[in-house]
Amino acid sequence: GIQREMAQYHKLPKVVPEGFEKHQWRGSNDKAFRVESLRVQWTSSDTPEELIINVYEYWLGKGFFGLLLNQLLSLIAYAFMLGFIFVLALCVDYQILFSTYVVSNSLRDPVIETTAEKVFVGYFVVFLLFWTYQFIKLFVVLAKHWKTKQFFQSVLKVQCDDVKWEDVVKILVRELPGQFLEDEEELDELDIANVIMLQDNYLCSLINEGLIDLCLPIPFVHLPVLTKALEWGIRVVVFEHLFQRKKLISEVLEKKTQQLARSLRNRFYMYGVVGLLLSPFVLVGVTVYFFFKYGEQIKNKPGEILGLRSWSAIALWKFRDYNELPHVFQKRINKSHKPAMDYTNLFTSNYLVLLSRFVAFICGALLTVIIFLGIYDEHFLFQAHLFENEMNIIFVAGILGTILAAARQLVPGDSFVFEPEKLLEEVATHTHYFPAEWTGREGTSDVLNSFLHLYPYSVVLWLFEVLGIILAPIQMCTSLAGSSESIANFFCEHSVLKKNLYVCRFAAFDLKGCGSLSLGTGLLSSANTNTSIPNMVSEKSSEHSEALPRSMGLRGSTGEIIGTGEGTRSGKLEQSILNFKMTYPQWEPEGDNERDLKSFLDNMDGIFREQNNNPAVPGATSVPLNMETSVWGRTSVWGGMNGPVDLNMSVLPGQGQTLEPMADEEKDAMTKSFFVWKKQALSGL
Repeated sequence: GIQREMAQYHKLPKVVPEGFEKHQWRGSNDKAFRVESLRVQWTSSDTPEELIINVYEYWLGKGFFGLLLNQLLSLIAYAFMLGFIFVLALCVDYQILFSTYVVSNSLRDPVIETTAEKVFVGYFVVFLLFWTYQFIKLFVVLAKHWKTKQFFQSVLKVQCDDVKWEDVVKILVRELPGQFLEDEEELDELDIANVIMLQDNYLCSLINEGLIDLCLPIPFVHLPVLTKALEWGIRVVVFEHLFQRKKLISEVLEKKTQQLARSLRNRFYMYGVVGLLLSPFVLVGVTVYFFFKYGEQIKNKPGEILGLRSWSAIALWKFRDYNELPHVFQKRINKSHKPAMDYTNLFTSNYLVLLSRFVAFICGALLTVIIFLGIYDEHFLFQAHLFENEMNIIFVAGILGTILAAARQLVPGDSFVFEPEKLLEEVATHTHYFPAEWTGREGTSDVLNSFLHLYPYSVVLWLFEVLGIILAPIQMCTSLAGSSESIANFFCEHSVLKKNLYVCRFAAFDLKGCGSLSLGTGLLSSANTNTSIPNMVSEKSSEHSEALPRSMGLRGSTGEIIGTGEGTRSGKLEQSILNFKMTYPQWEPEGDNERDLKSFLDNMDGIFREQNNNPAVPGATSVPLNMETSVWGRTSVWGGMNGPVDLNMSVLPGQGQTLEPMADEEKDAMTKSFFVWKKQALSGL
């Protein structure tokens, strides 16, 4: 049964059957031969899941030549870095350089004499082998992208630069069933998103539900840290073990939880030890990379670079919605940085502001005099020294300019207004993250400190990324190894089979099983569809009091509560459903969750309408939603089976119509309404 389950998608032989050109299929012989040839070409080597992922990667990379240029430039940059470091370390006589100041005279043949130089050569050989591996891998990757290019041209008949992803999805939904899938099985937008986001949905659930311990193994220090090195380790240990050819291996789910947990724990130990052995090599490479990339920026723009903040990796996973593709998520997060910086700037210490103004005045005065003297006498800047033959005046001017730029970053502008509630609400509109404990306390130091853990200085993140080369293997051997049982339990208990593909239960939008009981959405299937969700909370909470512990975390196979359940309590699944519906308005729920999802969306539609342009509702949006009969009910035009998108063409109702993705302003308006509703629902409990 398992083998039959894993082989649902039909594989045709690589050679077209003899006499096939006489076979009639969906029309003319030419079309039959073309379609079947395409099936033979792609399904003989790729599963449908791999085909969909390749299409998305191809579109995201802006086509074959965009991907080619990106790969080539990356390899060239890496080769330049290797060669440049080699020359600096072995081919420059620094005594001659600093005595003559002539670069050409200081160059020499490579000299390998000291122990340090021999160690460097060993490092260089390791990195050169890695570069060679990446160069060989380039041809394999380009071959895959070239095949996807042919698929775009032959089947999708669109160019990456001319089409939105939502339009590509429409063609995939239309073309894949019956041609690249067995038995003409139906395919919708949620299925495609589940395929592309399969592993990321699991990782998003594990982090948001608190099933992975990311804290540093330091006594009395509860500091969760997620670096790129650690995330890579999790993917290698967990996902490469549980997934094969972009699909979750069903045999793994049949193992006992303890057996799977023991297997994961051993892999964490093994890769942790290997990571520790390789960490000296990787640490040097990452340090040099950050030095080359940011050194010049820190020198020339210290105020901007040192004062810059970024979302931490943990924050990004908390903000990520289920089935939200990377390009959609990145666009949303990019819009969050300005209000986030404005919010943090509200809380600058008054004492620090006064000190910064004083320092800026002193440095500015000194720098002004130096510039004026340089204008008066052009030789002054090059020949003058602060002390006798020490500290050239240009060097002093550079230091003063750096201090001045850093001080000015700490001084608020003249238009400063203290409105933390408004700014944090705007941040939440873009991040989709607003813990209940922040409500009404936006201007307090506790909320600020919690926010700054999610939005630290970029320099701090860079430092953790470098240190993460050492810390990640240690975390894998300690914290993550200890989380093996909860990880195994989650995969076994929260993987559901959906159209021949095991997916995360949250990503399947199982609203009844994974919805927030605090919001009442977990009770939708037993509720009247005409009852508003806030009322359902008060009506049903007492009836289902025995189920309330699930709102505090997920339950394991033996009934124990596992994880923190933060994502479940905060309404992450509900927000994900709304975000997905706003991105793909043409998507209609189906299957076992159809009734629950339609009931939830209908109730949200009513809530949006009630709050829209209603000044009596606190925090309600004033952005018009251009609604007709439904908040999702606007239409645009999609070309026929063989035509491209034409959003300007007018047609009769019912002819080639499909729902148009919402504008960003409308999405923001709906998101704000969702947060207003959530606050009301939680405050009513």
